Formats: sequence, structure tokens, C-alpha cells
Amino acid sequence: MARPPRRRFRRIAIVMALLFVLWLSANIGLAMHSHYIGTIDNAQPADTIIVLGAGFGRGGRPSDAMIRRTGRAADLYHQGLSENLICTGGLTEGQRHTEAQACRDLLLDDGVPFDAIYMEESSKSTEENAIYSQEIMQAQGWQTALVVSDAYHILRASWLFDKIGIDAVFSPVPADEIPRSHYIQNNWRELMAWHWQIIKDGLGLPFTSFPPE
Repeated sequence: MARPPRRRFRRIAIVMALLFVLWLSANIGLAMHSHYIGTIDNAQPADTIIVLGAGFGRGGRPSDAMIRRTGRAADLYHQGLSENLICTGGLTEGQRHTEAQACRDLLLDDGVPFDAIYMEESSKSTEENAIYSQEIMQAQGWQTALVVSDAYHILRASWLFDKIGIDAVFSPVPADEIPRSHYIQNNWRELMAWHWQIIKDGLGLPFTSFPPE
């Protein structure tokens, strides 16, 4: 005898509610772990410092995130932790210059010599930052990297660099140097990026940026 529709719908509703609770708990846990990882600074000598791309603001000006990251990278360079830097980030829609070019200009303003800066201008995602930076490292014979990004970005970046096979440590821009609204907004963005990464890798999709090209 078939179950009454009302009872069947109730069971479906219970299952859906449990799945939602599990999903929400996983996201909260991931956000908390991401915040924790972003408090750990592992800055140490490396063959190169890699500055992860951060986009542009209004009028094609470097975004606050790009300014923070390049400032952090310049400080590490002047501390003598590496003699080389890689600026990452390709050309985004509506911009005349690549993110890497903007990064280089900021580093030059911070007193980093032109010859110390290498350019990775092909990437459109963090995963591609890692892929194309690795090509530069291999061409130069570099084995280790010190990667700079904002605190909220470190967990996913470290996972991707490890996935690509780069021997890297990370030095984040601390959360207290990032406006609270910006930090919260980008933590949410990171969660969405994790969803995409899990789906993409789970299905074995051959894409390295979103939207796929």
C-alpha cells in the first residue's frame, strides 16, 4: 500500500532540512577555518615572492586589495626574504592594462627594482595564477615561493598552489588591515569559489577559471 502523499512530502522535507543544516554547518566551518588560516604568517626566505592578482577599482585604478598585497610584498622584499617577485594577473574586461602591470607599477613606487619583477600576464583566476607562476619558476630554476594575498584568500590559494605542486609558504595581509565590510564580502565570495572548485574537480572538468572559456 502506497504511503499517503502528505507523509511522503513530510519525509522529503525533513531530508531536505537536514541536508541544508549540513551544508550550512560545512560552510560555517569552512569560513572559520579560512579565517584562522589567514592569521598565520609563514614568511621565510624563498626563491621568489608571488603577488596574487586583485583586480581594479573605479576608473581603472588599482583596487585596495592590490595596493595592500603589493605593499606587503614590497615589505617582504625589503626585508631580504627574496631577490625576485612575480606579479600575477591578466587583462580583465574593460581594462587597458593587466593586473600584473598595475602590480609592477605599485612595486616600483615602493622602491622595488624593475629587474627584480617578473610578469605573469595570462591568468584569470587564482588557479591560473599558480599554473602560470609555476612556468616562470621552472624557467628560472626556482624551487620555492613566498605567496602574498589577503587573509581571506590564503586557505584556497594554499590549497591550489599545493594542488599544482608548488613548494610555497604564505604571508597574508592581516584581516585587521582590511575594511570589515570588504572582508565579509570576500569571505562570502571565497565560499562560492570553493563550491565551484569542488564541483569542477569532482566532475573532472578541464576549466581553470570561471566562467569557463
